[in-house]
Amino acid sequence: MKIIVKKKNKRVLRLDEGEKWPGVFIDFAKKNKIRGCWFSGFGAFKNPIISYYDHAKDAYLKKKLKGIFETLSLIGNVSITRNGLVVHSHVVLGDKKYKTVGGHLIFAEVGATLELFLTTSPQMNREIDPGGFGILV
Repeated sequence: MKIIVKKKNKRVLRLDEGEKWPGVFIDFAKKNKIRGCWFSGFGAFKNPIISYYDHAKDAYLKKKLKGIFETLSLIGNVSITRNGLVVHSHVVLGDKKYKTVGGHLIFAEVGATLELFLTTSPQMNREIDPGGFGILV
C-alpha cells in the first residue's frame, strides 16, 4: 500500500496486486494512528468473501466468490471497539458477464490494483447494538 496524496485529513492510497484486504488496510491505519475515517474506492479484487446480514436469522451469511471481479464501489469506515480497530466495508463487484453482487466485504486479495480515497475523522467508538441485532452501532 502506498500513499499517493496526503493533504490535511485526506489521503489517496494505492494497493497493489496480491495485497490482502482488510489486513493491509488495518496495518496502515494502526501505523498511521487512524482511529476514525471514511473511505471509498475502486479497482479489482480476487476471490472475495462477502456477507449479507439476515435479520430474520440474526446472522451473517457468507459467500466466497472465485475469480477476479471489478470493484465497482467500495465504501466504509474505520472505528474502535472494545476489541480494537474495526474496518466496516461494503462492496459492489462486477464480473465479466456484467453481473453484479454486493455485500459486506470480509476478505479479498487485490486483483490488479485498488485505489482508496479516505478522509480521517476524530476517533469513532462503536459497540454491539444493545437492541439485540448483533451488529455494530
